[in-house]
Amino acid sequence: MSETLLCLEDISYNHPDGLGLRDINLTIFQGDRIAVVGGNGSGKSTLAKIISQRLTPTSGVISGICSNPENIGTVTDLRRFNSEETVASALQAICGGDPKKTISNVNLDTEILRRRIGRLSGGESYRVALAAQLENRAPILVLDAPSSMLDARSADSLVEALANREEALLVFTADITVAIETCQTAVLLDKGEVVASGPTIEILTDSELLKQHGVDMPSALSPSWLRRRARSQNVQGVVSIQEFGEAERTAKGIAEQVAKFFSQFRSDFLDVTQRARDNFANQEFAQHQINSQIRLLLHRQLVNQCVEVINPALEDLEESMKRELWVSARRIFAQAIAWRSDSELAETFFNSVTRRLFTLVGFDDDLEFRWFGGIALPVVDPGQGEVLTFRLRTTTEKLIQAVLEAFDIGQNWQNLQRDSANIASAIEKHLSETWEATMPVEIDVLKPVFYRNRGAYLVGRIRYLTRVSPLIIPLRATDSGVVCDAVLLTENLTSRIFGFTRSYFHVNTKEPGAIVAFIKTLIPLKPVAELYTAIGYSAHGKTSLFRAIYRHLSNSTDRFEAARGIPGMVMTVFTLPSFGVVFKVIKDTFPPSKKITRSQVMDKYKMVFAHDRVGRMVDAQVFEDLAFPRERFSDELLQELALEASRSITITDTDVIIHHLYTERRVYPLDLYLQEMPENLVLSATLDYGHAIKDLCAANIFPGDLFTKNFGVTRHGSVVFYDYDELTLLQDITFRAIPEARSFEDEMSSQPWFAVGANDVFPEEFKKFFRFPDSARDAFDNVHGDLCEPETWIEMQSQHEIEAPEFFPYPEEVRFDIS
Repeated sequence: MSETLLCLEDISYNHPDGLGLRDINLTIFQGDRIAVVGGNGSGKSTLAKIISQRLTPTSGVISGICSNPENIGTVTDLRRFNSEETVASALQAICGGDPKKTISNVNLDTEILRRRIGRLSGGESYRVALAAQLENRAPILVLDAPSSMLDARSADSLVEALANREEALLVFTADITVAIETCQTAVLLDKGEVVASGPTIEILTDSELLKQHGVDMPSALSPSWLRRRARSQNVQGVVSIQEFGEAERTAKGIAEQVAKFFSQFRSDFLDVTQRARDNFANQEFAQHQINSQIRLLLHRQLVNQCVEVINPALEDLEESMKRELWVSARRIFAQAIAWRSDSELAETFFNSVTRRLFTLVGFDDDLEFRWFGGIALPVVDPGQGEVLTFRLRTTTEKLIQAVLEAFDIGQNWQNLQRDSANIASAIEKHLSETWEATMPVEIDVLKPVFYRNRGAYLVGRIRYLTRVSPLIIPLRATDSGVVCDAVLLTENLTSRIFGFTRSYFHVNTKEPGAIVAFIKTLIPLKPVAELYTAIGYSAHGKTSLFRAIYRHLSNSTDRFEAARGIPGMVMTVFTLPSFGVVFKVIKDTFPPSKKITRSQVMDKYKMVFAHDRVGRMVDAQVFEDLAFPRERFSDELLQELALEASRSITITDTDVIIHHLYTERRVYPLDLYLQEMPENLVLSATLDYGHAIKDLCAANIFPGDLFTKNFGVTRHGSVVFYDYDELTLLQDITFRAIPEARSFEDEMSSQPWFAVGANDVFPEEFKKFFRFPDSARDAFDNVHGDLCEPETWIEMQSQHEIEAPEFFPYPEEVRFDIS
C-alpha cells in the first residue's frame, strides 16, 4: 500500500454561529484525486481550510507525513501583490525559476508575463496563481472552488493542466462537471457531514442522490453525458501502486502489458477503420476489402503478442502462484479501465489473453471478467455524445438537407437538393401511413458514418412523441459525386442491414457501446452480441453471445436436442429450443463421398469469417472448451455426440465439455420450409434460393452442395447458406458441359465416359439438386433456369476478372430513380 500522506480522524469544527463539520474521516494517499462536492453551506470551504491548516479543528486528529502546512499546496491570492507588479515578478516571488516555464503549466501565452497584476481578470489571476503552485509541486494540492471564476474555455484548460500530475489532488467544488473531469473519487458533503463517497463516476452521476443533498445538476447535462465525459477525460492508464511486494510488482507489470496491447489494438483498429472514408470517396473498393481482412485479424494478433510478452513471467511458477498473480493483475487492470468508454472491449481482450495462458474449461470466476446478469448499455441522449439532433423548422426537405450537409464524406454531393426531396417525400409518405402524421418533429443521427463494401450509411431515427422510426440513408460514390441511393424506414429493412449474414461495418467511434445502444432503439429484437459484431467488434460479440448462452441456461429448463432437418455428414448439429442459436460439432469421421479432412472443414469456416458474405452466409463463431450441464442434454443427443464426435466432446458425470464448437444463428431449414409453409411463401423462398446462389457467385463463392437442406430462411424471409464443408471460390471451379455420348453403352454407363478433373462441375446436373414443390418449380425454371447452363457460370466467373458485381442489402424497389 502507498504511505498515508494525510489522515483526518473524527474531525469536527464549530463555527461561532453553529456547527460547521462533524466527525469527518478522510485518508489521502499518494496519487489520489478526490473531489469534495456539496451545496452552499455544506462545509466544503471549512474542510479545505482545515486540511491546509488555516483553521484548527475543534476536535479530532490530523496525521500523516504531510501534516505540516508546507506540504499542502494552495493557490496564492495575487491581490496581496502590488497591482502594478508584473506577472513575471509575482511568479518569481511565489516559486522562483523561469516564469515562461511556470506559465506553461496552465497553457497561458507568455504575453501575460508582461502584464500588470491589477489588469488581470479574475480567471486569469487564478490561472497564474495555479501555475505557480503547480511549479512548487507540494505533495498535496488543495483547490477551493477552482472553476468559480473561469469561463468554459478556461475550465477546460484547468482540467488539462491537472491531468497526469503526480501530486495528490483535492478539489472542493459545487461544479460537478469539473469534479468528474479531474477526480477519480468523490466525497459528498451535506450539513457538515460526509453523506456518500465512492468512484466519481458513480456518485456524481446519481442525480437523485445529488438532488437530495442540495447539489444541482445543470439542466443541460444528463448523467449519461457526465459519465461519458468522465470516461473520456480521466487518465486511462494502469492505476498507480507505489509500495508493494514482488508479487504485486509483477501483477502490476502484467496489467500494464495487457493495457498496453489493448490500447495498441484499439489504435490499430481505429486506424484501419478510418481508411474506409477515403476508400469510399475514391471508390477504392478492392482496397476496402483488403482493409476489412486486415482488421479482422488485429484482435488475435495483439492477443498473441501480449501472451508472448507476459508468458515468461508466469511459465516457471507453480499453478497456485500463477493463479494468485493473475487474480491480482485482473484487479489492477479493472481499476485501470474503469474510466474507459470501451471498457467492455478491454475486459474481452483481458479474457482472451487469460484463455491463452490458462487451460480453462467453461469459465473461471477468479481469472476472467465474468458477468451473466443483465447489462445496461449507455444512455444515448439526443444531441450529445455520438448523436446529432435536428429539429423541424420549416419543411421536411429542408430538415433532410440540414442532416446531409452535416456530414463530410470526402466528396461533394452530386445533387443535394434532389436527394433531400427524394428522402423527404419517402419520409412523409411513410409517416402518413404509419403515424397519421406527415412531418417528423426531430431526427437523431449518429455522428460516425457506417461504411461497408461499396456503400456508406447514415444511421438515424425519426422521433415523434413517444414513437421512433429508423432512418437509414444508404450512400453511393460515383464519378460525379455522392448520391443517396435509398432511405430505409422500417425495422425489418434496418434489421437486414445489420444482419448476421453480412460483413462488418467500419464505424469510427471511441464509444462502441453508445453506437450499439442507439441501434438497439431502432431494432430492439436484435441481440446485443450481433450488434457489436455488426460494427466490427466480433471478439466482444462472441463474448456477449457466450454470456447470453449461460445466462439463458440459468433461466430456462428445456434440454439440448438435435436440430431439425436432415442430419449432416460432417457436423453434428444441436440446439436449445428456447434459444435462437444452433451448435455445430465436427464429427470424428466422414463418409467416403466427403473428400475432406477435419482441418479443411475448419479452414472453410475461417474463410467464411474473412470473406464478404453478401447477406447470404450465416456468421459463425468458434468456441473452445465450453462446459454445459449434462442434465440439459437429451439422452439421444448424448448418445449421438459420444458415438460421432468423441474427438470434440468429453462427457463427465456432471458436464458435457465441448472442445471445439461453432455457433450460428438458427434459421428455418429450406427443405422443411418448402414442405411446411403456405404456397405464397414457398414460391418466394424458391425464387430467393436462386437469387442466393447468384449473390454468392457475385461474392466469388460456389456453395458446392446445392441441396436445399444446406440453406435456410431467416425471419425476414431471406434464403441463406449455412453448410460450408464443400464451399470453395467460384474462380477455382471449371464449369463444363457434359460431352455427347459416343455410343449407347456410354449413355447407359454408371460411370462417366469422359475425363473429369478434381474441380470440374457440370451445371446440367444441378436439376437433381433443385427439388421444389410443383407450385414453384415452373416459376424457378423461368427465373433461374440459366443456373443449369455452363455459360451462365462462366459469365459469372468472368465478371470477377474486372471487378466484382455490385449488390445492395436492401430491395430494388426502395432505391431512388436518379437516372
